[in-house]
Amino acid sequence: MDWSIRALSRHEISRIWEIDRQEVIDAVYHVQDGQLILTPERYDMRSWPAGKAEQYSPFLLDCLDQGGVIWAAFSGEVLIGVAALESRFILWEKDALQLKFLHVSRDWRGVGLGKTLFEYCATQARQWGAKRLYISATPSQHTVDFYLRQGCTLAREIDPDLFSLEPEDIHLEYSLTIPTLKTRQIILRPITPFDAAILHHVYQEEGVLRYFPNTIPPPLERIERWITNQQLHWSEYGCGNWAILPQGEFEIIGWGGLQYLPETGETEVGFLLNRPWWGRGFATEIACASIRYGFLHQSLERIIALVFEQNYASRRVLEKCGLRYQDRKVYFGVELLRYWIDYDEFITRVF
Repeated sequence: MDWSIRALSRHEISRIWEIDRQEVIDAVYHVQDGQLILTPERYDMRSWPAGKAEQYSPFLLDCLDQGGVIWAAFSGEVLIGVAALESRFILWEKDALQLKFLHVSRDWRGVGLGKTLFEYCATQARQWGAKRLYISATPSQHTVDFYLRQGCTLAREIDPDLFSLEPEDIHLEYSLTIPTLKTRQIILRPITPFDAAILHHVYQEEGVLRYFPNTIPPPLERIERWITNQQLHWSEYGCGNWAILPQGEFEIIGWGGLQYLPETGETEVGFLLNRPWWGRGFATEIACASIRYGFLHQSLERIIALVFEQNYASRRVLEKCGLRYQDRKVYFGVELLRYWIDYDEFITRVF
């Protein structure tokens, strides 16, 4: 399917309501104790709610008048999708821009148009200097699941004005400084404080920490500190670990990525997966995506990996990603095998 995208002008605002809003909602989300809870509720949305155009058009006009942008997708002359981005910075640090509006006509859902409009807004927000997008999303499962698939997470800070307007909405954010990567099977998205409880559970699974220097599952408080340190690590070094989300799932299953080791000046690739997800090729996808990011986006000259000699599964993963065994060396108080791959080897392997 083909479409074209351009900025919508002020006099075209009324065309937004031409979008076919039809949707059957079978479930909605609520937030409870920092987690999304899905509840069965059925609504048959035949069209825009009565009075929606009259109520919301002034907000969209104000968005444009204040320097925002409304991206519109067309199939020929038919308007089939729209996304609005505010230009006014919000939240305590004034580092977020609101993705104000995103809708796709019924017959054009599920073909990538929504994702494309989302990326248009994310790119524009980066150009305007924002560090994150803020989304006050209707709580329907289809809507929230769409944003989760883009790598959005529950907002760490709730905008009080937007909350007062739509208290039942699900408030989300999307990092514009820490990238979200997607592979065939997984999404690598920024780790947030809301992930601490799930990671705490993952660490309790038998065997997950078997080949780590410290095999004792950490308490929740230490995991929370680690997440904070990961966010700082991204800010300082431009790389770090991501949360791992299988495609089609909305609960993370571990972490993986790149870690700078200041003691040696090396950058290490690593990963940790919950046991039920072993043996599906996820570790290889995580490691390869992380390595690719390090070389192509961080201009690293070499990436290393550290592994226990007995950890044959992880050694096979590293070899699949092009890393070669080099030597034995003490890291973190234990002797480990050191693998590495240089940029030149990576380029030869990829191209």
